Amino acid sequence: MRIPAFPVAHKYPGIFREAIASGVNGKVVVLIYHGIPDAALHCSTAFTEFRMQMKFLRKNATV
Repeated sequence: MRIPAFPVAHKYPGIFREAIASGVNGKVVVLIYHGIPDAALHCSTAFTEFRMQMKFLRKNATV
């Protein structure tokens, strides 16, 4: 069984939406966060963006 994993970072602006869209019909999706602080934008996610993503997941997904 293959489980798709998506690297969520500032560097990949649409990857969060792509990941969520692939998690339909009971499919599992793994979101990979390298870091939450704004220190290294090439591989991290800003805290405000991370918080919005978590709120979206709480409201719209089975976590």
